[in-house]
Amino acid sequence: MKYIKEGLNIRKHLFIIGIIVVVILAAVVIAGYIDVNSRFPQPEQDIAEKGEWIDYAENIKLNVSDIDYCSDTELNQKYKADVKENGKYDYIVVKMNLNNESDTNYNLINLISKTNLVIYPSGYENQGDIVGNDINVTSGETKEFTLYFTVSKMLIKKKGREKLLGEDIYVCFKAYPKRQAVVFRGIDG
Repeated sequence: MKYIKEGLNIRKHLFIIGIIVVVILAAVVIAGYIDVNSRFPQPEQDIAEKGEWIDYAENIKLNVSDIDYCSDTELNQKYKADVKENGKYDYIVVKMNLNNESDTNYNLINLISKTNLVIYPSGYENQGDIVGNDINVTSGETKEFTLYFTVSKMLIKKKGREKLLGEDIYVCFKAYPKRQAVVFRGIDG
């Protein structure tokens, strides 16, 4: 009997030690979660609609005027792009305006490198490229330019593309500490 009681005592002690370890781990996880969320709070939202101006940077304003979905042939014809026509891709095309009220010239590469297209709730995300080579906006100038984002026909089948184009499409410029984007409630046509 003595050995049975000692075995039960050992099991009780192991059970209590196990509970203590779980409580300590839970406290560490909760403290870490609180610490991370206090150091990196949710970003402010600056979400605009089509045609609204966004204060992108000091004396730089952006406006998204139109969005379109087209094939590689249509992209080359409508927007004077120079993309290879192989039929593997379709494109989401975004027409934008940049108003440079600063004293210096602005290079659009600074904007393009930080701009991406995000479609919710599917989670589709893609970087874009600019149509043409005229990438400088002089001081006091407002310039219209066009970005295009590829949509692979092999990765997203026709039914999936139709669903994707009906969802919320965000043209995102900045993510943190202030999220700046323009939202479209799907693409018509």
